[in-house]
This record gives sequence, structure tokens and C-alpha cells, in this order.
Amino acid sequence: MRLDETYGVLLTLHDWQMAGLSYSLYEKDRQRGHLSTTGRACQGREVEIVYDKLREDRKRVIDAVFGSTIERISDQPALVEHIRPDAKARDFFNSYRPEGDASRYVKRIKEYTNDAILLNAMHDLYNERSAYRRARNGKAPSKEAFFLEQIAALGHPDIAESYPNTLPTSVRRLKNKYDTYLKDGYGSLISAKFANDNARKVTEKIERLLVALYSMPNKPFCSSVKDLYDMFLTGKITVFDKETGEVFQPEDFRRNGEPVELSESTIWNYLNQAVNRAVADKRRNDGLYYNNLHRPHHHRKSPQYSFSKISMDDRDLPRLLVGGGRIKAYYAYDVASGCVIGAAYSLKKDDKLFLDCLRDMFRLIDRNGFGIPMEVEVEHHLVNHFADTLMRAGAVFPFVRWCAAGNSQEKRAEHLNRAKKYGAEKQMQEQPIGRWYARHEAYRTPSKKVNDEYVERQYDYEVLVAEDLAAIREFNNSVHPRKKTYGGMTRWEVLKSHLNPELQPLGKASLYRYIGERTECSIARSQYVRVQYEKYQLSSPEVMRLLRPNDYNVTAYYMKEEDGDIPRVYLYQGDTFLCACEKIVAYNEARCEQTEADRAAMQEQAKYVARYDRLIKDRMPDRVGLLLPETLHADPDERELQVDIPEAEAKHTRGMELVPDYSEEAMRQMALADI
Repeated sequence: MRLDETYGVLLTLHDWQMAGLSYSLYEKDRQRGHLSTTGRACQGREVEIVYDKLREDRKRVIDAVFGSTIERISDQPALVEHIRPDAKARDFFNSYRPEGDASRYVKRIKEYTNDAILLNAMHDLYNERSAYRRARNGKAPSKEAFFLEQIAALGHPDIAESYPNTLPTSVRRLKNKYDTYLKDGYGSLISAKFANDNARKVTEKIERLLVALYSMPNKPFCSSVKDLYDMFLTGKITVFDKETGEVFQPEDFRRNGEPVELSESTIWNYLNQAVNRAVADKRRNDGLYYNNLHRPHHHRKSPQYSFSKISMDDRDLPRLLVGGGRIKAYYAYDVASGCVIGAAYSLKKDDKLFLDCLRDMFRLIDRNGFGIPMEVEVEHHLVNHFADTLMRAGAVFPFVRWCAAGNSQEKRAEHLNRAKKYGAEKQMQEQPIGRWYARHEAYRTPSKKVNDEYVERQYDYEVLVAEDLAAIREFNNSVHPRKKTYGGMTRWEVLKSHLNPELQPLGKASLYRYIGERTECSIARSQYVRVQYEKYQLSSPEVMRLLRPNDYNVTAYYMKEEDGDIPRVYLYQGDTFLCACEKIVAYNEARCEQTEADRAAMQEQAKYVARYDRLIKDRMPDRVGLLLPETLHADPDERELQVDIPEAEAKHTRGMELVPDYSEEAMRQMALADI
């Protein structure tokens, strides 16, 4: 049921039947001319019956059911039938950010959206009427009459109550608003007071000055900002920009030539607006405070597999050393399981501490047969020396992620440091973890006051390291916090059972060049090098063929086990990898005292000597002789070579085998020599 400008109230066939009238009665009345319709039903369009052309008895039946509805529709403006929601208008006005007071604009968002909806309805209604009249060769409707009708429609309760708006109530202004809206869109509906700074008492310039004064290094109070602002406007102090050197002029901060006086509460309100508060905190405080309180952060989830990513970070152990100071610790964590997979301790935070942590991690990887982690996460401040070598992507780790300094939320190791500190460490140690000045009593450590200074209890280096290693074991064997995902498995069980299937094996030969220790040495007896007073045998005698001419000097890279043992070393000559050398095991030469290990060592050495002998034998040159061209026979196939070798040159012919001369003259000379 709807209202039409030409026919009045129109009923659908569904409305006819809802009133209790049958379809057969509709057919009979239509055939007898007792009702008329607006056209045939086609292409999804329903039949519409003209209410005013019905018989009176039919009207009474319909009025008994729809009387109030028909009365309301009859009185309803035609504009109502064309009102449709406008989601684009709602999104535009919600996302618009005015330069003035945003709180005042928020109250107008619904009205501006309704303005757009109503102007859209007017546009549709005007086009419909124009099209109807053109189809009948009539003139377009008069705009003055049309907008006069729409002003009346805007005052109708169905529109005024359901669609509160800010549209003008005069024909000329409504027509201008309509034309401007069709030309410029949604933005033309916004009042000018929200699009400029003129209506504000505290202009954008004054607001920025207040925030600048509040952000000075001495962290002034709000009352101090008011005093500074008043002194600036009266010329008692000069304010300038430290970066550009520009001097601010008080005249630029006046309104109509008069200084803008502000109360302390007004200044406080502007300083504590969301954006101004964030700007001031960034200037007044360190980056950690600003990041944790204001700056948006990434929302991530942990990797599915262990060793997909590891995160490394340093920290100071919480308790004090004997003599003052704290132990510097460096940890490597597997992000998926949360396990500590490497740890190192020192009194100094330097490159060695970082390398020792990596060495400890790779010893654990080697013992358990894991692979190279796919990605490592580190900070610049301690690791930047290795950016072009060890920490270059692809050198050891396929991916390297550099974290911004001072952003603790970014690095996973920071979160795991806290979980370990207030988890395993706090549970295992007798004394509480924290500081003597901590606000919460659970984190406050015991201390005593000596000479007006608070003194913490002090501990030996070995005790603190041993306790931290015990805390690491406890932490690794604790239940993983994601119990639903891992079914109550410990961190260590998650680490071992969820290894990334794409891990590459540990290439110690190249890895130890970056993180291992090194010793310059030389190959002795074509068999071994001496490193840390131990002998290490070449993997094969053929390695000797890789050496540079007349150069037996090599570099041995190695890494000690936890007990200080060096099981093998890796030899390089320059950038060329030669081989991995195993330690030579000396065996007992007395047969009666030999063990199985002695016999295995003896056999291993015998194999090496045999391979070396075979190498020398295979490379042994052929025995050759020389034919010296002294005398030539007529027959070219029977040439004799005789050479008189001077005594001075005789020494150079040692080792050469000459062909004996069996000519008659030579035999005669030999016989005479014997006589």
C-alpha cells in the first residue's frame, strides 16, 4: 500500500486479500468495471488497485482492516515514498575530521546524514515527476512550487520526527542547498564553522604553542604553562623554535588585536586531548613510556613450529654482586615453545657475551640433532658489529629481523624474559625478585639503610650463575602456557616434537668461522695440526693437494664443549675450506696392555699411513733415461750419443741414469783403463 501523486492510495492484490476479499471477487469487479488498476503485472511488478475507484461496499470492508493506515497514507507527503538509507553518507560524515571542536561536530553527524537522505529523496521525486510529464508531452514541474511543497513535507511529523535535519525552510535557500549538494556532494552539507579555525577561541596556533610550552625538557606543570603563555603574550619572555630559529610574535596569537586569555582549566583540557597528550608524552618522557601508553602496536601470534624463529636479548640479573654491579646475561629463546636455548654470562656487555650465547645455543642444537633456526630476532645496539658478517641474512640464518631499540613490545625475548623472571626465578629463589624501591610489596626486595643509603644483599658470581641456570632448566620443563594447543606438554617437549620440517642441517665448517675460536697453525708430517696442545689428524692425505705452493700454514676454527674439550677442528687456508680434523688418539704400544679403544686407534692411524703411502706411490714418477746427441750414425735407427760431462756439471747429474756406451772404441778404452 502506497500513495501515488496521480491516483491517490494504491492497494496491492495482497492488501486486497488481507482485507478478506477473494481473488475471484477481484476478477469479477475488474471485468464489470467496478475497479481500476494502474497497469498489468509484469517483470516482478505487482498489480496496484486504485482505492478511490472501488465500490463503497468494498471500501467499507477495506477500511475495517486498513482504515487508519489509509488515512495516514492519504495525509503523507509524496517525499516519504522516496526516502532510502544512504550508507555512503553515514560513512562520509563519521570519517570526517573537522578542524574545530570535534565534540560539537559529533552531535551533527546524524543531522547531516539525514540532510543527504532527504535531498536524495527530493532528487528522485523531482526526476520521477519530470519523467511522467515528459511521457505525456507536458512541461517539467516548477521548481519553486516543488520546493514549496518539500518545505511543507519537511514539517510533516513522519519526516520531522524520524529524520531531524538542518535543511533551510525557505524556498530560495532550500533550492540553493539542493543545487550545491548535487554539484559538490556530501561535503557541502557541513557547516563552515567545522571547516575552518575562525570560530574557535583557542586557535590551532595557540593550541600548538601550549603543547610546545608543556613539552619543554624541564616538564613544566599546567600552572607553569599558563604563566609562560601570559608572559609571552605580554612580551615579558621570547619564545623561539630551536630547530629553525624562528622567533614567535605575540601579535600572531591575538584575536581581533586582543590577547586571548585562557584559564588554567582550559589549558589543562587542551593539553589532555588525546592527540595532544600523546605528543606531549613523546617529548616529555622516554620512548618506552610513550610506546607502552600511546603508540599502536602489531597484533601477532606465535609461530606453529619450533626454530621457525628465535629471539635474543640481554638483561641484568636482578640480584647484586659482591662488590657491586650486576651480572650481564644474554639469552636466546625459541619463540614457539618459549624455551631458553642459549645463555651466556659476563661482567661486561660486549661482543663476546653475544657470541658466547650463540655458541651455547649451537652446542645444544648439535647435541640434539636439530637444525639451523630459520629466523633470528636481535637489536642493533649490541649486534650491529655483525650486520655484514654473522647477522647478514643467508650467512648463517636464512632470515634476520632487526628490532627498533627501546620498543620492548616488539621483541619476543622481552616478553619471555619477564615470564622467566616472575615465573621460574621467583618460585625457586628464597628472596623475592624485584627492587627495594618497588611500589608493589610482592616485588620489593629486603634491604637495610646504611649511612642514609639503602644497601641490597650481595651474592657471589658463581652462585648467581648457578641459580639462573637452574631457573632455566625449571622454566624449560614447565608446562607450556598454551595448554589447549599443546595439551599440557612442557616447553621442552613442544620444542622437540614441533620442529620446523624445513630446517637445514648444522653446517659447522662455515658456522664456526663466525662464532668459533681460531688458531693459526701449520700441517706437520703431512698428517696433523696442533691446537690447544692436542693433535688433530687430516681427514685424508689428499688434503695436501689443496694447499698453496710452499705454504703449510692454515687456520683452525673450533668450538669447545661445555667440559672444555675440542672434539674436532675445521681447517681453512685463506677462504678455502680444507677439511674437518678429528683428534688423534694415542694408543698403547704394548700388545698385552691394549684395549679395544687402543686397537681401534692403531687401526685408524694405520689406515691414514697406508692411504698416504698409496698417494705417494700413485704419484711416483716413471724412471727415465737420457740419450745425449754426441755422435750420429749413418743409419738413423742406430744413433749413439756420447757426452763428456765436465766435472763441474757432474754433481747435477746425480740420480740420473745414463745409457751405457757399448761401442768398440769405448770397450777398448775400458780395457786399457783396467790394465
